[in-house]
Amino acid sequence: MAAGAGVLLVNLLVLSVNRGIGYGAAILLLSSIGLLIITLKRDTTPLTTNDRLFIGALIVFPVAVAISMLLHGDWVWSSIDKPLRFLLVVPAFLVIRHFGMSRNILFIGAIGGAIAAGSLGYYQKYVIGLNVANGFTHKIPFGDISLMLGMFSLAALIPGKNWKAPLWLSVLAVLGFGFGLLGSLCSGTRGGWIALPLLFWLILSTAITSRKLRWGLFSGFVVLLLLIYSNNSLVQSKVDRAVTTTQSYFAEGKIEGSAGTRLEMWKGALTIFAENPWIGVGKEQYSTAAERLKAEGRFKTDIYDHPHNDMFNLLAELGVIGGLALLLLYGLLIRFFVHWRHVDPQLACMGLLLCFGYVDFSLTQAMFEHNISTSFLAINVAVIGGMLSHCYQQSRTTPGSG
Repeated sequence: MAAGAGVLLVNLLVLSVNRGIGYGAAILLLSSIGLLIITLKRDTTPLTTNDRLFIGALIVFPVAVAISMLLHGDWVWSSIDKPLRFLLVVPAFLVIRHFGMSRNILFIGAIGGAIAAGSLGYYQKYVIGLNVANGFTHKIPFGDISLMLGMFSLAALIPGKNWKAPLWLSVLAVLGFGFGLLGSLCSGTRGGWIALPLLFWLILSTAITSRKLRWGLFSGFVVLLLLIYSNNSLVQSKVDRAVTTTQSYFAEGKIEGSAGTRLEMWKGALTIFAENPWIGVGKEQYSTAAERLKAEGRFKTDIYDHPHNDMFNLLAELGVIGGLALLLLYGLLIRFFVHWRHVDPQLACMGLLLCFGYVDFSLTQAMFEHNISTSFLAINVAVIGGMLSHCYQQSRTTPGSG
C-alpha cells in the first residue's frame, strides 16, 4: 500500500537526498489519513490500554508546547511545527495497527538508507576532504541517524515470530550495519558512540539465548570499538579532547572545546529553569535568556539556539511542563515496547533501540530542535509501534494463541 512506500522512502532517503525524508513523510501522512477515514467505521477492534498509552506518548509533547505558548500569550506556528510531527503520525500508527505492514519494507529502507549514508559520509570525509561528514543536514543528526539505521539493519537478523530473514537480506543487513557505523564515524559525532554498547547489547539479548555466545560476541564488539579508537585519528582526537576538556572545566573552570561549551550551556539552562521553574521562558526563548545571563556575567560562552540537551532545553523553555512531557514521551514509549516484547521480540527491540538511542543522543544535542531528527523518531516509532500492535491483535485472534 501507499503507506508502505512512504515508510520505505523515509528511511531510504533520510540522509542521502536533500530534504529526502519529506517525500516519504508526505506519502505516509496523506495515505494514512485517507485509509483511516475509509476504515474508521469498519474497524471495530478496540484500542488496548497499551495502545492508548502509546498514543498518549505521541501527543504529550505537542500538547505541552501548545500549553506553554498559550500561557505565555505568544502563539507562533513555526514554534510548534516540529512538536506537531508526533501528533501527525498518530494516523500512521492506527492504519498500520489495522492493516499491518511487511517488515521487509522496514528493513530494506533501513539497510538502503544506512548504505547510502555510509557511502555519502565516506565521500564527503575522504574523497572531497570535508573535516567531518554532514550529508545535507547538521553533522550530529547525520551521524546519529546513520548509526540508528545501522542498528536497524542489524536488527533484521533477529528472528521474528513466524519470520526469519532470508540469506540475501541477512548479508545486506550486515553490510547496512557496517555502513551505518561508517557514516557515524565520518561525522565525528561522539554522542552516538556512547550508546553503541547498549544498543548492541539490546540486539544480542533479544537474538541470542546462549549466555556464553552473547557475552562472547559483545566482548568481540568492544574489542572492535577499541581497535577503531586506536586506529582512527578522528575518533581518537574527538574522544581524547572530550575527556581533557571535561576535566579542565571541573578542575579549573576552563571552557574549552565542545564538551566545555556544553557543560557551560547546561549550567546556564538550569539557571534559566531555576528562575522560571513552572512555565519556563517560552518556546525558543533560550537564546534571549542566555544573552541576559551573559550580560550579567553568569554565562561565559557563545550563545546558541539551544543548550544542546533536550531535557535542559525543555526545562528552560517550558519549565516543569516540558520536563514532564519529555519523561512521559520516552517513559510511555519504553513501557509500550517492553510490555509487548513477548508478542514480537524483534519489533519490540527496534522500538527500544529508537528510544534508548534517542535518550542518549539527546544528552549532548537537542534532537527535537532539528526537523530531520524529530521526523525520523516520530515516523519510525509510530510505524514500529503500529506493526507491534497489529501483531498483538493477530495473536489474540489466532486459535490456541493464549
